[in-house]
Amino acid sequence: MWAITLLGILPLQKEPRLLKTFLVQIMQKIGRCALGQCGSELIKPRKDIHKIGLGLSVHARHGILQFEQRVENRLFGFGHAAGIPQSANKTKTIDLPCRRATAQTPPVATARTFKRPFTLGIEGGGTRTNALLADTRGQEIQRAVFGPGNVRLLDDRALARLLKRIAGQFPKPDAVGLGMAGARNKKDLARVQMAAAKAWKNTPCHVTHDLEIALGSRKNTSVLVLSGTGSCCFGRASDGRTAKMGGWGHILGDKGSGFEIGLRGLKAVVFYFDRDGTWSRLGERLLAATTCNEPVDLIDWVAQADKKAIAALAVEVFAASKQRDRIARDVLKGAVTTLVKDAIDCAKKVAGKNEPVEFVLAGGVLRNQPAFAKAVRA
Repeated sequence: MWAITLLGILPLQKEPRLLKTFLVQIMQKIGRCALGQCGSELIKPRKDIHKIGLGLSVHARHGILQFEQRVENRLFGFGHAAGIPQSANKTKTIDLPCRRATAQTPPVATARTFKRPFTLGIEGGGTRTNALLADTRGQEIQRAVFGPGNVRLLDDRALARLLKRIAGQFPKPDAVGLGMAGARNKKDLARVQMAAAKAWKNTPCHVTHDLEIALGSRKNTSVLVLSGTGSCCFGRASDGRTAKMGGWGHILGDKGSGFEIGLRGLKAVVFYFDRDGTWSRLGERLLAATTCNEPVDLIDWVAQADKKAIAALAVEVFAASKQRDRIARDVLKGAVTTLVKDAIDCAKKVAGKNEPVEFVLAGGVLRNQPAFAKAVRA
């Protein structure tokens, strides 16, 4: 708390990783490229029942977490901000099918028009890849979810297949923005750029990493605190300087991540079993989750388990903590401490003395475990 006061850091603010906010930043960057003279292309859907973009509000207990997502507010006007040239003398109309309404969205028979240029935003994560197409006025045209998009886990062929599959399910965009997990250096970015150039020929593409997407288009000094399967802290100053803590992978880093929580849970239960001769409540949950009959069976299970399988055990640690299991609570307390320390150290790298810093919490662990996120905030 002393370090937080010294830095003048604002209260931690939890937000989900919204792909839509990334589109604003992508359009601004692509707008500086030479796109050529784009014709203004109107897309007029057939009159059909389709889904209306309603605002979504989520409120956690005690008002700890609040966010509101509105398609119109988050995307409106990004095409104009990009400075992409418009031309009124070239117009054509294309029919696009509309998806039918879900149970949560009442069907309404109406038609919307979409105006080019179109931007396709892609976020590749360790579990799934999200893609969203929007027009120059910020209207959502189409979205889809695909398989994992972490470039560290995909070879060149698998990466090319993923991007070509995405390209095949969307109308041709005028610009593409990609933020991919695992893209940490120039070599990684070049791999994605090459695959994207093959999937969207003669189309400007901007490639970055998923950490930049999570911070979105914020102009003030901000620090992303990410805890999912892995973990990392990424800071960006108001003048554009960046800094990072973590991101070394599960062997060298990933402190406070789902992987570390799961692994530390395993290590803790076997340690106390050796010392005290008793098998804890957390141990019972871990045996059930791994389908092991006896504690000794965990040796073979861990030898075969991958990062994702061990990270999945974090939910058992959280569940045991809610049942007041002392071992589980100690594991989570340690995870909170390391995340907060890394976040403050990252803030010191990008923030001036007494400069306010906005902290953004992201990743599956922080999104899905409100009590854990609250502890990090505190």
